[in-house]
Amino acid sequence: MKVFVDRFENGAAVIALCDDETVQFDFPRKYLPAEAREGSILDLRFEIDEEASRQQQNRAEELLRELTEDSDPTKTKFKL
Repeated sequence: MKVFVDRFENGAAVIALCDDETVQFDFPRKYLPAEAREGSILDLRFEIDEEASRQQQNRAEELLRELTEDSDPTKTKFKL
């Protein structure tokens, strides 16, 4: 997906989609390539990390087990 740097404000870049400039978001400038300037076109990719997703799911399930009573099949009674 192509995006561009619209402008910089308060240490952040305002990034807009090339296909739809109404979609914008702020992104910390420190994570952009050093040579990025206003008007720079960037290639933005989202990739699913299957292993990290599984680990996150496992952590969430473990937390739920810790918070709910073992005998609570509905998992609605939380230990506080």
